Amino acid sequence: MSVSPVGVVVLDAVAGTLKSFNRETQRIFDSLRSPDQTQEEFLGTMTFRRADGREISMQKFPMAELLSVGETVWAKKIIISVPDGRSVTVLLNATSIHSNEGTVELTVSGSTERPRPLGTRPLASLG
Repeated sequence: MSVSPVGVVVLDAVAGTLKSFNRETQRIFDSLRSPDQTQEEFLGTMTFRRADGREISMQKFPMAELLSVGETVWAKKIIISVPDGRSVTVLLNATSIHSNEGTVELTVSGSTERPRPLGTRPLASLG
């Protein structure tokens, strides 16, 4: 998991906490996190915006509440932003792991950062 080119996050859905993540997730998070912020402070400032415009703010919804839904997501474009305007766009896959009683215990997600557009430079000039 630590050398995967895909960001991997395991979340404890019951406690609403981050259980583990790999280097790629750390790189994505570090591009948004202020140097003086703890991981917990940073997670509380993030906003997730879906392609349809719906936003989920970590300031308004506790992580445990969000994770208890147990939604499965495949290749969804998500923009992760912080209050100062910095953002990163990722393609997100996420699924939940349920207990024998049917409650969500863990959520595992993988994401890849979407490349930035190359602009108007013709492809022939890249060669």
